[in-house]
Amino acid sequence: MLRFEPGEEYSRADVMKQAGHTAEGGHWYTGIVKHDGEFVVFANVGTEGRTGHDYDNRWEVDTLR
Repeated sequence: MLRFEPGEEYSRADVMKQAGHTAEGGHWYTGIVKHDGEFVVFANVGTEGRTGHDYDNRWEVDTLR
């Protein structure tokens, strides 16, 4: 199970390292990854992603919408 501290910021590279993934490319460069039965969501909040998409991701108190 991946472990993160609430309120801290983690880069995609940080998450990949914690998961033991070191290869470039592949499914870790998509928006959602399933790892050890858990889903990891790479969401941008308040900015567009690398493909130019800008979905309405936002924090509502402690919930990512």
